[in-house]
Amino acid sequence: MNPTETQNTSTDIVVENHGSLYLLRSTSASGHEWLDANIESDALTLGNAVVCEPRYVSDIGLGARADGLVVTWQL
Repeated sequence: MNPTETQNTSTDIVVENHGSLYLLRSTSASGHEWLDANIESDALTLGNAVVCEPRYVSDIGLGARADGLVVTWQL
């Protein structure tokens, strides 16, 4: 799929770029379950978001997509 194309599916995880860190927010039950299963339980959080260093965020997003989730990137 071309990044400019749209799908008729809802987003499961939103990845927000905040410069020196990223926030991963689940926006569906599937996204929440995936983050719980794939992110260490002692990971730093900010509200309901998981804080992620830039060096890890791409692999996490790609892993979620590989497992069938819809990931939206807010750059």
